[in-house]
Amino acid sequence: MITKRSVRFAFLLVAALCALSVSMSYLGAVTADQGSISAQAELPAEEREAIVGEQNNTTVFSTAPRGTTSGALVAYDTDGRTQYYNDSLTHYFDIDPVPGTTDSVEYVAGKDLSQTECPAIAPEGCSRIVVERVNLSTGEVDRELTRYSRKAVWHDVDRLNETHLLVADIGRDRVFVIDTETGIVEWEWDAQADIPLSEGGAFPSDWTHLNDVEYVGDGRVMASLRNQDQVVFIDMEEGYMEDWTLGEDNDYDTLYEQHNPDYIPEERGGPAVLVADSENNRVVEYQREDGEWVQTWEWQDSRVQWPRDADRLPNGNTLITDSDGGRVVEVNQQGEIVWSTEADTPYEAERLETGDESSGGESAERLGLDSRTTDDVQDEASNNERAELLVKGLYPKILLNGLLFMFPPWVGPLELTGMLVFVLTLLVWALAEFRWSRWDVSVSIRRPE
Repeated sequence: MITKRSVRFAFLLVAALCALSVSMSYLGAVTADQGSISAQAELPAEEREAIVGEQNNTTVFSTAPRGTTSGALVAYDTDGRTQYYNDSLTHYFDIDPVPGTTDSVEYVAGKDLSQTECPAIAPEGCSRIVVERVNLSTGEVDRELTRYSRKAVWHDVDRLNETHLLVADIGRDRVFVIDTETGIVEWEWDAQADIPLSEGGAFPSDWTHLNDVEYVGDGRVMASLRNQDQVVFIDMEEGYMEDWTLGEDNDYDTLYEQHNPDYIPEERGGPAVLVADSENNRVVEYQREDGEWVQTWEWQDSRVQWPRDADRLPNGNTLITDSDGGRVVEVNQQGEIVWSTEADTPYEAERLETGDESSGGESAERLGLDSRTTDDVQDEASNNERAELLVKGLYPKILLNGLLFMFPPWVGPLELTGMLVFVLTLLVWALAEFRWSRWDVSVSIRRPE
C-alpha cells in the first residue's frame, strides 16, 4: 500500500540525489577553477606550471562571457604553460595571427560601458568596440581602431592590408571595408539588398546575426548569416553570388545557426567550406562539386555542444572550439582527440605559425579524412557518455544550447537536467502536501449590479 510517508520519502530521495549530483559538479568546477590560468599568468615565466599538454606551437583562444563570467583572451605556450591571460574587456571574439610575427595576434573585442561613459550613443549604456594587437610574450597592446555601439556587435574582422579591415557588423546586418587611418567606409554590402526580411531572426533587432567574414580572394567575400542558416558569397564588384550560397533558411540538415566558416581554395583541395555547425553540435565540411555543395566530412563526439570555430591545420588535424562543451580540442585525421584544454565558453582559437584560420590546411576530400558521426559516437560511448547523449536527446537542440548559455560554464546537460528535476520535484511535492492538507481554496464571482 502506498502511503503519504512513502511518497514523501520518494520526493525527498529524488530531490536529495539531484542536489547531490549538482553540488558535486559545482565543487569539481571550483577545484579546477579557471582563475588558476590568470594566477599562473601573473607569476614569472620560470615559475609557471604546465596546465595543458605540449604542442608544436602556441595556442591562443578567446572566451565569451557566460553567466557572471567575463570573456578573456588566453594563450598557452608550447610546453603547456600559460603564456598570456587578459579579461579586462567584456567580450572577446575573432583572433588572427599578425603576419611576420611568431607571438602576436590581432583581435576584436568589446567592453560594456555605463550610461555616464557614452550618454550620446545610448542613454541606457553601450559598448566600446576595439581592434587591438598584442604581443603575447611581452603583453604590449597596440590599439588599431575604436568604435562605440549600443552593444558589442562586431564578431569578426579580416585584415586586408595594413590600413584596411573587412568587418562583420551584426548590429547593422552588413559587411564593410573601413580605412583604419581615416575611419572612412570604402565598401559595403547590406544584407537587406539581397536577403528577404521574412527569413532569419526578428528584424531589426537580431535579423541576420552576421557573425563571420572572410576575404577569399579574386575580389570575393564570404560571410556567415547565422540566423538564416547560410554561408553567402559576395563579389565586391558584381554583388551577391546567390548560386554559391551554402545552406538555406530553416534547412537544419545542412546548417543550423553556424559560426566561423573557413574557405579552402582550389589549390588546397577545394573549393570547400569548413564550418562549426553550432546547433547541430558538430563540425562539418562541404565541397563544391558541379555547382553544388556536397558534404564530405563531419566530426562530433558525445561531449561536443555548440561548437563555434574549426580550423584545418597544415598537418591535417582540425582545431575546434567546443563552446558549451567547455574545451578546445585538436582532432587528427582519424577523428581522435590528440590535444585538448578545458576552457570557459571558448569562441575562436588559433594555432600560431600555421596560418590564419584554415589558410595552411587542405580540404577533407584531398586528405581523405575519416568522419565521426552520431552513429559512431553511440557505438563507442561509455555508459556515462550514453547517459549524457540520452539526456541531450530530451531537449530541442537550440533550447538546450540557449539554456546552457544562461548558466555558469560548469553547468552541462546533466547538471541542467538535475536542476530542472529538483525544482519540479519540489513543486509537485508542495502541491501534494497542499492536497493532503485541510486547506481549501474557493473563488466566488459576483455579478455587478
